[in-house]
Amino acid sequence: TGVGIVKPQLFAGETADVFRLAPFFHAAAAKGRLYGVRLDGLWVHVGRPESIAEAETAIDRSIL
Repeated sequence: TGVGIVKPQLFAGETADVFRLAPFFHAAAAKGRLYGVRLDGLWVHVGRPESIAEAETAIDRSIL
């Protein structure tokens, strides 16, 4: 999991409503246009409704 910030141009020419990101990221990496930053801390994924409650509990317990 993670957070991504991408320019719309990355997907130029894609016409499908649903598609895999990996080919676009691999192409960007091959051109030296993919960057990342390591987080040396706790990452809380909130992609599921029940995960939000878990994140709130973590915040309440000040473990973030």
